[in-house]
Amino acid sequence: MTFYIRDGETNIAEVSLWVDGDYVEISSHTYLKAYSDLLCDLDLDQKELASAFVGISELRGWLYEEYKKFKKEDYFDIEAIIKRKIRLLCSRFGLRMVED
Repeated sequence: MTFYIRDGETNIAEVSLWVDGDYVEISSHTYLKAYSDLLCDLDLDQKELASAFVGISELRGWLYEEYKKFKKEDYFDIEAIIKRKIRLLCSRFGLRMVED
């Protein structure tokens, strides 16, 4: 499953979640030009926006350092948590999430 964070039709970032053998894996990517354009939007709190995207870029670390330490891997639980995190970011900054 891949989740795209978009501003209109422009992809700002993507988060991919998949099962690799017995493990759930996460990969995230931020499109620098689109993110920079968004960051330059004078109507947004730039520090808050940057912090939110750092959280997205560190989802793999969250998976290994926080989630897997305390819970047995469950793809659907991880997917629901990631969706919630992305939806909160999108809601806060007027963006949208697209699932593929």
